Parts: sequence; structure tokens; C-alpha cells
Amino acid sequence: MLRTCISRKSGPHCARHTFATLAIEYGMPIDIIAKILGHTNTNMTRRYAKISEANINREMQKIGEILTA
Repeated sequence: MLRTCISRKSGPHCARHTFATLAIEYGMPIDIIAKILGHTNTNMTRRYAKISEANINREMQKIGEILTA
């Protein structure tokens, strides 16, 4: 989505989507992002952000560390 935003005129929706996606990528909890964006329901926030392979790998590593402790 970021490439799409760069190739066309940027607007508030593009900025919000980019922020939400990057915040998810860097591990910010979805409920915090929802609060920042002014959403009352995290389902709306989830529409902005897609789950990436990096995010999945990070979460699986956390679980692995808990299970091996």
C-alpha cells in the first residue's frame, strides 16, 4: 500500500493507513493504534493494517521463548 500512496497524490487516508501499517510492523498493540486513530472499535483499525510475515515471525519467536523458559 505504501507504494500506491507514493505514486499518487497523498491524502489523510493514505497517511493514516501508512501510520497504522508501520505501527503494526514495529509491534505497537492494535488497541493503542485504535485509540490514536480515534476508533472506538479495533475492528475498524484492523482494516487499515495487514499482518506481515515479519510480524508473524516476531510473535512466533515470543511464544517460542516462553515455551522454552
